[in-house]
Amino acid sequence: IKIYEGFDKKKGILKFAGQEIELAKKGKETDAVLLMETLVNTKNNDWKHNDEILSDWGYNDDDQKETPKNKVYFAGLKINQAVVLKTQIEDCIECNTSKARINPKYRKVDE
Repeated sequence: IKIYEGFDKKKGILKFAGQEIELAKKGKETDAVLLMETLVNTKNNDWKHNDEILSDWGYNDDDQKETPKNKVYFAGLKINQAVVLKTQIEDCIECNTSKARINPKYRKVDE
């Protein structure tokens, strides 16, 4: 079954398509871990825009101006790269330079 099953923030482990996918070595808090946590807490299949994501990560407006424009995008890419290695699924996270979300086709219907 190709679905998102859960995420363990403390360990940085994404459970997806029957696999445990490590997003962070030794449970370090990386952008990929932070992005996954933000997206997991997003109801339905709504897109989260970068400013909302960065706010969720604790960045204030001034911090966000200093943050590289592609910070969230690269976190999404990192998650997808980790997923591809274990599952050959390339589109777990939909992201671009302005927003991100867990691909709706992999979310359970009741979420």
